[in-house]
Amino acid sequence: MIVLGSNSEIAQAFVEKVLEAGEKYQTVFLFTSNRETTQKFAQHIDVKFFQQTEIIELDLMKESYYNKFDDITSDLLFCATGYLGEGTDEALYNNKNTEKVIDINFAKLVPVLNFFAAKMERQRSGTMIVLSSVAGDRGRQSNFIYGSAKAGLTAYLSGLRNYMFSRKVHVLTVKPGFMDTK
Repeated sequence: MIVLGSNSEIAQAFVEKVLEAGEKYQTVFLFTSNRETTQKFAQHIDVKFFQQTEIIELDLMKESYYNKFDDITSDLLFCATGYLGEGTDEALYNNKNTEKVIDINFAKLVPVLNFFAAKMERQRSGTMIVLSSVAGDRGRQSNFIYGSAKAGLTAYLSGLRNYMFSRKVHVLTVKPGFMDTK
């Protein structure tokens, strides 16, 4: 299993539900920009489920990443990668904040998803579950930069789903509403 955004409470709950259901994977790959925090979750999975984990550092804002996961394959990918950004009026005019929101939620995430989608296409099987957001359904004054990035992600996933259908890869977009998680 490949988990992008493995420090997300939603991602961690998903992993636990899958493993509690009796699914077994050779390795659960936990992609993260914060190895230290992910290490605690990896140890929890190792102890509770006797499940091998591997932590892969992936900071979409810092580096080229493809050479880090050429050998990683799975028939299940769960993506909870996201960044809300700063919600102040000043943040609207802060281009670094704007770029980070767009990059993490869309621009630099899509190539990673494409990379794994291509691997699943070659194996002619797989499921990609990707969290987007209802914030992308319409522009709201409080978070329209985040919403526009999520709208782009949702449109991308819709096209990917249609493209992958005949290739036996299932792409599921999940758009939860407001959630009280970190």
